[in-house]
Amino acid sequence: MNNELTTREYICKYIDTWLTNHKVSTNKFAVAIGVTACSVRRWRTNECAPDLNLFKKISNYMNVSINELLGFESISKLTPKQTEILYKYGHDTSFKKLIDSYHDDDEIRVTLDTFVRRMK
Repeated sequence: MNNELTTREYICKYIDTWLTNHKVSTNKFAVAIGVTACSVRRWRTNECAPDLNLFKKISNYMNVSINELLGFESISKLTPKQTEILYKYGHDTSFKKLIDSYHDDDEIRVTLDTFVRRMK
């Protein structure tokens, strides 16, 4: 975590930067996590921080860990392409089901692996 920022400042900056980078509107984000747009605007301007009870919803929506939201770990270890895929498909339920199937079903895993090899 950046030692120059307080945890609250870091969280607010993280939310603001994430929403900007992912082109998610304040209203859309507010609806998704069950708060008012006014609350999100106040977070984005560092007037106040989200309630601790919202961290799970926020981190789930952003597809990041609560630790990352707090500044304790980063997904920056991923390549830009991996990060793009994570954010693009992270909330897609069909994709999540496919990934779950990939781990649980040998036939699906072999089929997808074959497909990926042939696409190269």
